[in-house]
Amino acid sequence: MKSTSLFLCLIVMMLSAFLYSQERAVTGLSEGWKFSKGHHEFAYQTEFDDSDWQTVPIPHDWAIAGPFITNGNGDTGKLPWKGEGWYR
Repeated sequence: MKSTSLFLCLIVMMLSAFLYSQERAVTGLSEGWKFSKGHHEFAYQTEFDDSDWQTVPIPHDWAIAGPFITNGNGDTGKLPWKGEGWYR
């Protein structure tokens, strides 16, 4: 009885894993992204003109573009990490 129950549980788990893997969709995020540092009031709108924004790959670290802050906090690598940035 125990072996039958264990076998049925194993079959159900394998079947659910198979069905789940068939529904999965992978979307790449590494191409076609634009970035701009600062506030952009209407950047969420689809017709917003982002032609002068920087084209970047994802993942992207906008703080590394610097400049370094020589008397800044060492925990931040002396990088300007605070502020608002937008990705589209």
